[in-house]
Amino acid sequence: QAAAQRALTTALEDAATTGVGGLTARDTLDEAVRQWLADLDQLVRMGERSPGTVQTYRYQWQRHVSPALGNLRLGEVTTPIVDRFLVDLHERVGSATSRTSRAVISGTMGRAVREGAVRFNPTREVRRLSAGPRRRPRALTEQERAAWFLAVTRDPRAVEHDLPDLCAFMLATGLRIGEVVAVLFIAGPDQQTIPRQMWSGIRDQISPAILAVTTLLVIFSVALLAAVELLRRRGEKLRGVTAT
Repeated sequence: QAAAQRALTTALEDAATTGVGGLTARDTLDEAVRQWLADLDQLVRMGERSPGTVQTYRYQWQRHVSPALGNLRLGEVTTPIVDRFLVDLHERVGSATSRTSRAVISGTMGRAVREGAVRFNPTREVRRLSAGPRRRPRALTEQERAAWFLAVTRDPRAVEHDLPDLCAFMLATGLRIGEVVAVLFIAGPDQQTIPRQMWSGIRDQISPAILAVTTLLVIFSVALLAAVELLRRRGEKLRGVTAT
């Protein structure tokens, strides 16, 4: 009788874990992620998804999700396991990586639900973690700044890619990396951008197109600031007249 009960239990478990699609609860999470990414690649070819997004998902899967959870069978991927993994990843790496990894697991398990391999998506009940900064930002000290410039000026590869000039421009203007890239993106391979020209010497010639665009941007910014200041003064005058 006990053997018959065990056989019945095994049969019921097999029936419950056999999906109607290509996945079952006995398939690993890695296999399910591969199929999910293949679906996304098809959507990219159709123009429905961004290639960069799929590339980010694939990187996070290979870098974080697969080493930790990839060998688990779909039936073993539970909410407590996913929750602990995401919380640990948030603490060790950061909120952005944790969110992206959650998206990978959620998309994969959602597909498994549609395939009939599992009954529910375990990521639906995981904790929502804040995206606050892990540490307070700070500026480099004078000693750190000097050590950094010494290191990049002594590195031939860094000099070849104009890293010392880039760092000096960022230090002088207070711009962030993305903002500096926005300034530089107009330049072609044979052109000199204004930041590079500022630090490379007078022998190089600034591209007329870059100079014209930069001049227009400066004029527009000054005009916008002047308009804001005029509106502010006018508002103060109107409030003064109303008060009297």
